[in-house]
Amino acid sequence: MTLLCIDTSSSFASLVVAREGRLLAALGVEARHRHAETLLGRIEELLSRAGVDKRALERVGVTVGPGGFTAVRVGLATAKGLALGLDIPVVGVGSLRVLARGMPVGSEVLRLAVRNAYRGEVFAAAYRSTPSGALEEVLAPFHAAPEQAGRAALDVATRGDAGAAQIAVAGEGVLAHGPALWATLGEARVPVPPGFDVPSPAALVVEVEERWRARGPVDLSEVEPLYVRASDATLPASAPGM
Repeated sequence: MTLLCIDTSSSFASLVVAREGRLLAALGVEARHRHAETLLGRIEELLSRAGVDKRALERVGVTVGPGGFTAVRVGLATAKGLALGLDIPVVGVGSLRVLARGMPVGSEVLRLAVRNAYRGEVFAAAYRSTPSGALEEVLAPFHAAPEQAGRAALDVATRGDAGAAQIAVAGEGVLAHGPALWATLGEARVPVPPGFDVPSPAALVVEVEERWRARGPVDLSEVEPLYVRASDATLPASAPGM
């Protein structure tokens, strides 16, 4: 399977093309260059670097959020436009899940993925790695103060387990709210090396492939943004009669 993946959910977006799980090329995109026209140009550049003709693509993977309202919509619109033009499926995956997938920790450690939701909050979700290597969602995506997110993770990590809680945290939410999270988690915190604040291209590819194997093709209308919290941004109203 030759796959193009698009992530515009974080401050540093990424594009990646892979074949049978092997990364062929990846490209970072600065936030100010994420409008649709430039994004399409960078995708053409990526495919050229990888030596892949656009018509050889078999799937388009895309993160559906949570993340910036406009950025997520641009990524989704780009993915859907390519899929329609090439008559191939779109596979949507959550950005928090991709963050958790990329954490370099063992299966005994709870993975808490956090994004900066502003207004003093984080978007968060928690996952455990199963013996098969899949990720089990134990806290569905939610928004809360960082202290509340930390307490929710502690509750899950200690539920039905006599051992000491171990929780790894990664994502852009750490940059804004790290001290509050660390104070809440205390000795349960498992350090994560630098460089895991945005979804990694490799983790994105793995999650898209896992999602495809689990669900197969879905209608384009089912691949929608995951906002978690209502955005301050609003879409333009339709003209009268539309």
